[in-house]
Amino acid sequence: MTVYNLDFDFAACMVALFTLILVIIKKDLKRLENRLYVLIVADNLFACIFDVYSAYAIMNTTWVPRALNMGLSYAYLIFHACFAPLFFGYVMLVSGIVFSKKYQNINIFISGIPWFISLIAIALNPIFHWVFYLDKKGAYFHGNGIYTMYISAAIYLIGIFYIIIRFKKNFSIAQRFCLAIFWILALSTLVYQFFNPGVLMEMLGQAMVCLGVAVTITDEEALYDPSTHVYNRITFQNDMNRLLKSAADCSVCFVRITNGAKVASSLGLERTNTDLTKVADFLRRIAKHRARQNVYDLGNYNFAILHRSSDKKEIKELSLILEERFKKEWSSDNFRVIFDAQIIVIHVPTDFNDMDSIMAIGDRNYIHSQETKVFSGEGLNQIKRYHSVERAVSRGLENHNFKVYYQPIWDATSNKIHSCEALLRLFDDEIGFVSPDEFILVAEENGSIVEIGEYVFDEVCRFIVESNLLKKEIEFVEVNLSTVQCLQSNLIEQLSNTLEKYNLSPSAINIEITETAAVENEDVLKDTMDKLHEMGFSVSMDDFGTGYSNLMSIFNLDFEIIKIDKSILWNADDNIAGDIILENTVNTIKQMDRRIVCEGVESLEQKEKLTRMGVDYCQGYLFSRPVKGEEFVAYVDKFNFKKDLAEAK
Repeated sequence: MTVYNLDFDFAACMVALFTLILVIIKKDLKRLENRLYVLIVADNLFACIFDVYSAYAIMNTTWVPRALNMGLSYAYLIFHACFAPLFFGYVMLVSGIVFSKKYQNINIFISGIPWFISLIAIALNPIFHWVFYLDKKGAYFHGNGIYTMYISAAIYLIGIFYIIIRFKKNFSIAQRFCLAIFWILALSTLVYQFFNPGVLMEMLGQAMVCLGVAVTITDEEALYDPSTHVYNRITFQNDMNRLLKSAADCSVCFVRITNGAKVASSLGLERTNTDLTKVADFLRRIAKHRARQNVYDLGNYNFAILHRSSDKKEIKELSLILEERFKKEWSSDNFRVIFDAQIIVIHVPTDFNDMDSIMAIGDRNYIHSQETKVFSGEGLNQIKRYHSVERAVSRGLENHNFKVYYQPIWDATSNKIHSCEALLRLFDDEIGFVSPDEFILVAEENGSIVEIGEYVFDEVCRFIVESNLLKKEIEFVEVNLSTVQCLQSNLIEQLSNTLEKYNLSPSAINIEITETAAVENEDVLKDTMDKLHEMGFSVSMDDFGTGYSNLMSIFNLDFEIIKIDKSILWNADDNIAGDIILENTVNTIKQMDRRIVCEGVESLEQKEKLTRMGVDYCQGYLFSRPVKGEEFVAYVDKFNFKKDLAEAK
């Protein structure tokens, strides 16, 4: 009769039971990998229990019925055979490769076939006695088929080891440590028990590893947003990162509530948060019926549904459900709220394949539309273009693809080129010419406009000095400051350092500030303009008349020059009302004793009209397109000497 040491098995039962209770109470069982982990721990617990009973039955064959003895052994072998493949499946889920088409065939083969062979061996054991048998006296013996169990476990151990090494970036340090310990303990106890069958310690090794891995599973509270009770932003980033690193195919449905701030200002933050919770509840309900979907609150009135599948049909159906729901009211407590939502569906990695781009979709308002609508497929072109431009801006700064061009400004009094405006151009090797309307918007949103602004100012100062521009009767060069630059605390210091570098007077530069910046940041801008004037800069307002006008706030600021936007001039060509608006605009500015530049002058008729109205300066294609520095210098030499527009051109 075989004698077994059951002490390790008793300890294993206690550890497995404790781990199971811990996971159920403290961990998030809504996540697929955590539900699988509960199954693993439960399997380990039952394997421990049946190992104890079967060993006890084998040691007491005189009074334990043979059928019960056989049944207990079969139960132990079945639960034991399930542990390794289940744990392998858990590792695949945590790494994210279970969702990858690239590794799908490997997953099916490794996770299915060895397990299936082990179960077949156990199922056929009553006939062939491959795995174990009891002799006539009830003594327990292993058959040669037991080696299939060990080989199967070894295959899964090798698979786990491969995943840990190959996809180590997909695991946290704690996860890698615990999984490595599992691999060592499982292999060690497996080998030890193989050579010492009377010492049942394999189950304790597995139970200890289960406990260790349970510690690495994040507690439920850390995964969820406390207000909406769905997964939070950090959880989305972690889940998405894991899928990206494993090259998995998945889809994300972003729900961007575009009027959330407006609703909050009307109803109050507490009321709005209550309504957002209702939105989150709805998203959670529709995702609950789809095992591979999770809902996340990304903050700032943005949600995401992560669909861990390449099935585009299912995510399309989901987006249509969302579109229909957001066209209806979210009513409660006598309040009726309409949330306008952009529903943006992307497929990873087909549409986007990097974390920064994916997160930016949930954070930025790429699509300037207030209506509730689904954007996917070709509807994502605007977002893709934005990211292309963003990368072009980054390359432009690294590879010096930005070039400064200069457009002449004509003086109506002297009939000479009086100044010019520095205009930035971007020529990218991959996407070609990029319009300033595109790259300036991108640069302002991602913060690179500061570095671009520093480059432009430095380049203009260098050009003025190297070309002796001030000796060619050019009074100054106009340089645009973006809204972001105007709010910089170190702006004055940066400008001063550059002027000192080239030994250039501030009077050689005219700082242009857009009308929008003037209206939206009047208090801060007034302080900045005072400092600019103290240094000796002149300051002009750009794009006057673009729709943000507030005459009181504008003329409270000390602008020397007002630049009338080309749209006002062009509208004057089309109808009498436009002509009246132009004339009144000019008269209003002159009464404020400001000099006037009119942009967009393309014909002699426009030039003559503006001259009659008393406009001081004209800028536009009639004189020249924006040109390179050397071309501008040649143009000025010819124009100011000949004083004949046709000949100069």
